[in-house]
Amino acid sequence: RLFDQLAFVHQEVGELTNQLAGLDQDKSDFLSIASHELRTPLTHIHGYSRMLLDLTEEELQDPNYVKTIIEGIAKGSTRMKEVVDLMFDATEADVGEINLFIGSVVLEEVIEQAARPYLSAFDERRIAFAKRDLKGLPVVQADGTRLMQAFENLISNAIKYTPDGGMVTVEGRSTVVDEIGPAVEI
Repeated sequence: RLFDQLAFVHQEVGELTNQLAGLDQDKSDFLSIASHELRTPLTHIHGYSRMLLDLTEEELQDPNYVKTIIEGIAKGSTRMKEVVDLMFDATEADVGEINLFIGSVVLEEVIEQAARPYLSAFDERRIAFAKRDLKGLPVVQADGTRLMQAFENLISNAIKYTPDGGMVTVEGRSTVVDEIGPAVEI
């Protein structure tokens, strides 16, 4: 009996070791992605800050040039804030402390708001952006802010992974899911 218990404990220790190894890999992956996502905006902020420090008297007299530099710093810091906010949200979700504020949400409006910050990126990359069948969707009960964040992430990824001149389409439909009943698919 003692050998059976020892074998069982040994097996459990092996399973825990595997779980810890998986968690360690997840942590490494997260740190790798986070550092990559933070490096780009930090590089922009650093580069534009150096340009600002090195402005000549003549360049200081050109408001468009100065504005371009300041806009570059602002864009980099905005992106960095977004990444840090996402990291914070992921940490909250991981420890089960994320607070959701459920209310009635019109998906067409949420998707419209989520897409708005990316319209210039669509234009710059010549990516067509289409929305289909969103008008007739039912109102859903959800946290509108978190849902908008999710759509912003999807749209951002769509831009990132769609080749220049491509197309991104957001399409919706009502459906029924066996386990939960009426649902909306985007």
